[in-house]
Amino acid sequence: MRKSIYLFGYNIVSAITAILLRNLFGLNADVRIVTLHKKEENIPSIIESKLIKHILDLNGIAINDFLKQTGGVPLVGSIYKNFKKPDSVMFKTFKHQNENLIKYKKALDPYIKPELLIDYLSEMSMHLKENKVDKDINNNYAFTFDTKKATKYFIEDIFVNKLQGRLLFWDVGNIIYRDDGYVNFIQSDLADGLPFTVPLYINCSEHIDLPKLKKRLPYNNSVLTAKFVYTDKPKQINNHKLYLAADNGYILERCLWDRMEISYFYDKDRSKNNEAKALLGNHIMKCYNKAIYDFDKEELYSYDVDKIYNKDIISLRYYDNYVEPLIENRIDNIIKHIFEFADLLQDSVIHSQMYKNYFNKKCSKINYSASMDYLKFLSKTWHKYNGYWSKIYEADINVDLKFDNCFDQLLEHKTSDPEFYKKVWEDKLKYLDKFAEKNIKDTESLYESMREINDDN
Repeated sequence: MRKSIYLFGYNIVSAITAILLRNLFGLNADVRIVTLHKKEENIPSIIESKLIKHILDLNGIAINDFLKQTGGVPLVGSIYKNFKKPDSVMFKTFKHQNENLIKYKKALDPYIKPELLIDYLSEMSMHLKENKVDKDINNNYAFTFDTKKATKYFIEDIFVNKLQGRLLFWDVGNIIYRDDGYVNFIQSDLADGLPFTVPLYINCSEHIDLPKLKKRLPYNNSVLTAKFVYTDKPKQINNHKLYLAADNGYILERCLWDRMEISYFYDKDRSKNNEAKALLGNHIMKCYNKAIYDFDKEELYSYDVDKIYNKDIISLRYYDNYVEPLIENRIDNIIKHIFEFADLLQDSVIHSQMYKNYFNKKCSKINYSASMDYLKFLSKTWHKYNGYWSKIYEADINVDLKFDNCFDQLLEHKTSDPEFYKKVWEDKLKYLDKFAEKNIKDTESLYESMREINDDN
């Protein structure tokens, strides 16, 4: 039976959902996007994703074409400053290896600096430190991109023109429910509320009013954003995200080809908007010699966690459930949700409530995992730094903790003699030291690489 699915909203979430469903089911799924007259959505203007590469691969889109169309920049990883303690630096790349072996290195050198460990954990460490990318950009990267440009490119060029998907240029009026909670029909804004009904609806827009419970995120629930063009692009454009811990929240720097975006995530119960603006302005003036009040545009978001339960309308909105870019970004979480949803669509009875409940539970597990990774990361920050981070440090984390302190080795060899373990670990250390010797001959600076991409044709 052909599956009819209507997606509400003209934005990046509806774009990737429609494309993936079309890729996975072809013409067996009648997937349509209800544009809601292309209403503006409260979605960040720059987002990043690693899983977006799946969409590019499934549709034969070259990475360079995607970057050019969306003003994107490849990301090697992230740099975290002042999270462990003042003046501390941590590096993390998207190709992270050898975590189970690094304990041998720490055992022999307990005081090794965290910024040195990256050489033993990732083949991409020198890319990150020297701001370089492979000449052939591959699966080791994530990408920042302009949300509006990506939305238009994915919907118009890929979904409509390439995949023969359909757009419905109307808005949703009232949703009429039956007594048992299922949708009876939905009114459009056509012909005095012309009703329509299909077996399945997916809401990707904040403009559709659904029954929901709201709960504010406990930390970093507001964000103030400033964006500006480069004054010295070769020196300012970076292949990584930069996180900088503040007394209340953190600052995040991200780059596109044509501009930089700097956001301050903070707790709105602890800082007023003008205080947040002053802190962000001081950072930008100190680092880039630009006054925040001279910017053309500022963005201010406030996050509330929406938990939506509905018998007929599945919700994949950007701000549903867990939202926090410190560890996991929202778009990658949504792509994981779509893959779970596609697995259920293989069954002809997807429209039964049992399957929708199962899907909601699977999504909750994905969000919970991201939330726990976030809290575990924050719980390892230098909790004596100030009251805000101390509050997060004391968060109750209901997960099993794993300690990699070589206890398995002690149990196996029945000795704690350091000299004995120096010999036991010799081969492991030789491997790590050899791994840390990087060869990056097939790389070039991020600026030169992106200039070649954007100067083509």
